[in-house]
Amino acid sequence: MIITLIIIASIFLLIFIACSVVAGFLYNLIICPSSDKSLILLAPHNKKSSFLRKENDQNSPTLPFKNNAQSVYIKSYDSLKLHAYLITNHALSDTWVIMCHGYSGNALRLKKAAALFYKMGLNVLAPDARGHGKSEGKYIGMGWHERLDVINWANLIISKQKNAKIILYGVSMGGATVAMTSGENLPKNIKCIIEDCGYTGVWDELNYQFRKFLKSRFTLTSNLILRLISLETKIRAKYSFKEADALKQVKKSKTPMLFIHGSKDKFVPTFMADKLYSAANCEKEKLIIEGAAHAESYEFSPGLYEKAVKSFIEKYL
Repeated sequence: MIITLIIIASIFLLIFIACSVVAGFLYNLIICPSSDKSLILLAPHNKKSSFLRKENDQNSPTLPFKNNAQSVYIKSYDSLKLHAYLITNHALSDTWVIMCHGYSGNALRLKKAAALFYKMGLNVLAPDARGHGKSEGKYIGMGWHERLDVINWANLIISKQKNAKIILYGVSMGGATVAMTSGENLPKNIKCIIEDCGYTGVWDELNYQFRKFLKSRFTLTSNLILRLISLETKIRAKYSFKEADALKQVKKSKTPMLFIHGSKDKFVPTFMADKLYSAANCEKEKLIIEGAAHAESYEFSPGLYEKAVKSFIEKYL
């Protein structure tokens, strides 16, 4: 009897250790900002997206970063030193855009969009998300903790310019970030939000990725793996994947939102844009760029993209 109990206990211990090892490995792969993300971004089902293969060209930033960007810093709610590029427009505008970049990127990845907003006469604040670029952080919040950072950045602008009008703009994880931000009690200075190819929630996006990746490789279910990583994330980063839900947040939004997505997006599937748009409880618009892959809507159809963005902004300023 004692031997049987010892065997059973040993089996459970081995299972526990195996689960802990798997959870730790996948946490480091997905949530730790310093780990190599090529296994995720260059997985066979993601290879068709050229955006995910592009080099992060940090050494030759184009205007407006090149000539007149200055670094500014804030302290996050959990005492991280966060960095952003602040670009004051020569037109001395009172309108600002806060730009949120994607997973494993940094603010300089949005330099083309920054140039568009600058050309429109807007001031630009482009933060490096926690754990990215020049910002401190030992984990990626996948938009959930970053939503509070965005509000702090908005408050920084308001402290400099009391009557500032603010636009939130985000691409990919940045799109999910501004969608998650939309459900908070926002300063009245935030006039509208532009969400480009963000996911409906962290659980939804990772579930989609794992189902694609595990299709012919493992017998473990996506849900089991996600629960293990989510628990590890809750312990180490203080949030769970189901908690980080953009869909629930847009249902609480009172701020006008424009949803943009490429019809050929295989990294964050286009149906997520449809779900977010349907759930948004605010004035809203949607633009699907036919033929565009993930985070490539602007590059694929710049004329249509610029027209939609300008029209939307002018409507609410």
